[in-house]
Amino acid sequence: MKIDKDDLLLGGIVGGLVICSPFIAMYHIGKWIYSKTPQKIKERKAEEKKREEMNREIHELEKQLGLAERDDSYMHYDPLYMGNEQRGREGYWAELKKKVASGYKSPERIWMIKETKGGICAPRFGYGDCQVLLLLQKDCYDILGCVPIERGTLEHILNGSEGPGKLPRADRYVKAAYEMMTFSNDYAVRLQTLSECGNYQDYYVYTVPGRFDYQHLIQGKCEDLKTFIEDFDKKYKVSATEAEPENSKA
Repeated sequence: MKIDKDDLLLGGIVGGLVICSPFIAMYHIGKWIYSKTPQKIKERKAEEKKREEMNREIHELEKQLGLAERDDSYMHYDPLYMGNEQRGREGYWAELKKKVASGYKSPERIWMIKETKGGICAPRFGYGDCQVLLLLQKDCYDILGCVPIERGTLEHILNGSEGPGKLPRADRYVKAAYEMMTFSNDYAVRLQTLSECGNYQDYYVYTVPGRFDYQHLIQGKCEDLKTFIEDFDKKYKVSATEAEPENSKA
């Protein structure tokens, strides 16, 4: 009688599982019993207390930096910042301490890169053309003077614009940009900031006309873009005197 090799292999696997299953069960039972010991419970409570104290201090630091209320899931000052490192909650804690000590404030204008990809064989992010968005702090730029995204387009409808003739608010724009992916499985978007932004609700989004090569942009080779933004600042940036509230001039 000829024995098939595949049957032997399958029989060996099944036999191995049968032999090993009691030991696997014993391991998990022992692990569960150990988790209920007074020492382990004490260690777990100490870890929970340490985490709670860390989160309390993080929220206090966030207040000092003028950040909007955040939950305990945040790992970065700006989740979209290109220079972020994977350091977890404790890394975020250390980052906030440094920012408070240095008196860090988000820039008045922030560059954001928007990449969109479609198709099963679409190239990975980081190559090809992309859009450049300017995040403009609302008190530092003449928001109404900037040319808004054309009304009636799909992007205008979904980008979180507050109304006709107004630029979209950055937090709403970011939310809408990612929500657009739910309309199609054949669509992906990535947004990255080149400087750290704390409160997206304090910024409006201006889309720079045209598209730019991603690699040239990262390498600082887009001279025409730099010239455009310099001219944009000259035209729309509000001077310190203009931005000063009336009651502070008295």
